[in-house]
Amino acid sequence: MDKNNNFDLKKEEQQIEKTLKQQKKKIEKSTLEIDKNLEAIKSKINEDFVKYLTSLYQNVSTALQSIEDLMPKIEEIDESLKKELSNEYTNYDLLARECEMIAKSEKIDLKDNNWLEKLRLWSSINLTTLMDKSQRHLAEMMLLGTVMGLIQCLKDIKDYENVSSELDDLCSKIMELEERNYQKLKEFI
Repeated sequence: MDKNNNFDLKKEEQQIEKTLKQQKKKIEKSTLEIDKNLEAIKSKINEDFVKYLTSLYQNVSTALQSIEDLMPKIEEIDESLKKELSNEYTNYDLLARECEMIAKSEKIDLKDNNWLEKLRLWSSINLTTLMDKSQRHLAEMMLLGTVMGLIQCLKDIKDYENVSSELDDLCSKIMELEERNYQKLKEFI
């Protein structure tokens, strides 16, 4: 009877070991899947962070380029518009630098607007000011750009919800600047 009991105990022990090995393999497989899923989530978050930051940077870069392209078109008599655009340029430049600092701290290579986009903007400004360089027309062009920048911020907030509170704050600063500029530029219409 002892032999049968020992045999049964050994068999049961082997069955327990086999079950433990199977459970260990399942846990290892689940852990690997969890790790892969976490890595994919981290990658997606990082990818969205880069896209969000890039969009904000391109938004303020477009404003900077627009002002640079428009400044030479402003007649000497439009000192108040020149002063306003100069002030806007300074504020956009500060926001661009903030984007660059975040990118540097996160080791991100920011992408500026591509050359085709820059050429399109430059051409558009030069063609529309060919016949009309009035203060009203220049302010209208800047107002349209300001509204486009504001719309882009609203889209970014929706597209990159919960990606980064730091970038949400930066986007809010850009929106506040756009809204301020809108109010100021209306005075020139």
